[in-house]
Order: sequence, then C-alpha cells, then structure tokens
Amino acid sequence: MSLREEGPTIRPAAEGEAGVLAEVIRVCFRESAERFGVTEANAPRHAVHTREEGIRDEILKGVLYLVLESRGRPVGCVSVEKTREDKCVLRRLAVLPPCRGRGWGALLLREAVDRARSWGAGKVGIAVIHEEEGLRRWYGSLGFRPTATKAYDGLPFRVTFMELSLGRPDGGGV
Repeated sequence: MSLREEGPTIRPAAEGEAGVLAEVIRVCFRESAERFGVTEANAPRHAVHTREEGIRDEILKGVLYLVLESRGRPVGCVSVEKTREDKCVLRRLAVLPPCRGRGWGALLLREAVDRARSWGAGKVGIAVIHEEEGLRRWYGSLGFRPTATKAYDGLPFRVTFMELSLGRPDGGGV
C-alpha cells in the first residue's frame, strides 16, 4: 500500500469563508508586497491588504471565488468577475508558498478560465506587477498576452494588463 497525496480540489467559495480566503491571499502576496515596498498608504488596493469584509461584499455582489483545497484545507483561491458581456477579469490568483511548484496554480487558473468561458466570455483579463517578470512569463506560457503597461501615481511599481482570448481557432491557451 502506497501513501500518495491526493490531488487538490477546486470549488466555489461560500460567503462564510471570506475570512480564511482573505488570510490565504494576504499570506500569498506578502513576499511580493515586501519586495516592492507596498504599504497601505501607497497601494491600499494591493492584495496584501485584502480584508474579510471586502471579499464578503464581492461574493454578495456576484463575484465568484474559487477555492483550491488540499486535504480539506484552503491552500489557494482566485476570483472571477464578469466585467463586460464578453470579458471576465481574474484577480487574486493565490497559492500558499508550501504548495507552489506542483502545477496547482495552473489548475486553478484553468478552472477560472473554464468558468469565464461558460459565462460566454470571449476574453479573460488579469493585471500583474510589471516588474514580476517570472509571473508575466508564466501567464504568457498559458496563452495570456500583454495589452498595456501603465504607471499609476503613488504605486511603487508599474502594472501590466494581460488578456487571454477564448475564441482562438486553435484552442490555444489555458
């Protein structure tokens, strides 16, 4: 008999899980926030400042949070929001540091993209810190393409917007 770790599961979050999701997000984005000097004053909407009540409000407004679980415990999440008839935006894709490097982030991303596709979206957008080259390359390897990079007053980094077309004839991408 071999002891194998079961693969993760993904499911929609419930409103009552907002607190645990906020904690997962804060932990996942802490290293990046420290590296770029993110504070509540210079980037109040950065994921490291996520609050339980903010996630609860988003869930009540119809934003879907998907929970990545391993052994019955939340180890990651992502939000999916339909922002236009033909577009969804993903935010706060997060996998706890000890669980990274297993392909679980890509698994979670694929599920989020599948949800967007099922809602009729033709495009999925994300925003990343431009200086996070590895992250931009990772999203690029999954079919996302940069559409714009912008500097915002007060932010200690630039933001790159990336998009995945869901209507590609070759079915490429995530």
